[in-house]
Amino acid sequence: MSRDEDLARAIRQRDVGAILRMMFVGNPPQIRPGYNTETNLWDYKRDCPRIGREWLNAWAEFSADVLAFHNQNGGVIIFVMGVAKQFTLRLGGSAPRHPR
Repeated sequence: MSRDEDLARAIRQRDVGAILRMMFVGNPPQIRPGYNTETNLWDYKRDCPRIGREWLNAWAEFSADVLAFHNQNGGVIIFVMGVAKQFTLRLGGSAPRHPR
């Protein structure tokens, strides 16, 4: 099976341990080569929106990502707070951008 097929199966089975083993290596965890670009199976986030009215738009964007994964039979949202490793984000064929 391909990397994406293996990951999709782990997502369907809700096998968090397998997902972590596939996507990360080391202690502290580092993103494995091949997983540094977002796909339709995973999305990287710099942080989580805070509680409060001023964060309503951020929560709406986050909710849209969750619903997109739901509509595509699953996915993983990974919070990479404090991670120094650089990675490229591509969403729907758009140009690379920095993590949120």
